[in-house]
Amino acid sequence: MINDEEITAVEAARRLNVGLDYLYSLLWTGKLSGRKTNGRWTVSVQAVEERARARKEGLANGTNNH
Repeated sequence: MINDEEITAVEAARRLNVGLDYLYSLLWTGKLSGRKTNGRWTVSVQAVEERARARKEGLANGTNNH
């Protein structure tokens, strides 16, 4: 089942344990998918979970995939 729930950029940054500026840079560069509606970014929970998993796997392999 695909989770299409969306969260705010602030919540996404909290879940990824990154600063809000860094999260915005991920969104602007397309490294994290999200959408901007009425001046506010939202990010799918699935995208956040995928990014967190990739980061965790990168750290386990000795690379820093912030």
